Amino acid sequence: MTLVSLIPLTACVTTAFSGVGAIATGVGSYYDYKTYEKSQPNFVTPPLENYSKEIRNKAADEMDSLGVACPRAEIIAGCSAVVTLINDYATLRRKVKEVKDDN
Repeated sequence: MTLVSLIPLTACVTTAFSGVGAIATGVGSYYDYKTYEKSQPNFVTPPLENYSKEIRNKAADEMDSLGVACPRAEIIAGCSAVVTLINDYATLRRKVKEVKDDN
């Protein structure tokens, strides 16, 4: 066999492998897309308790009697650490509700 007779065979093999490569790229891209769809975050949020208006009003009255919230880094005279913690809890509840509304 001479080199000249191998050139057409090489060209056919190269063309065939190029076609297979193109198909594989297309299939791979499709599966990458499907994997991306499945990999979207799924947020799991805890259930939030719904309090009655009476409970919320009583809690607001009690918080008013506690005074102002303390800064997180220090305790100063006349501030309430409980109010600080409750305010943080309210912020957490709001964020959980936002995540639930988005999903």
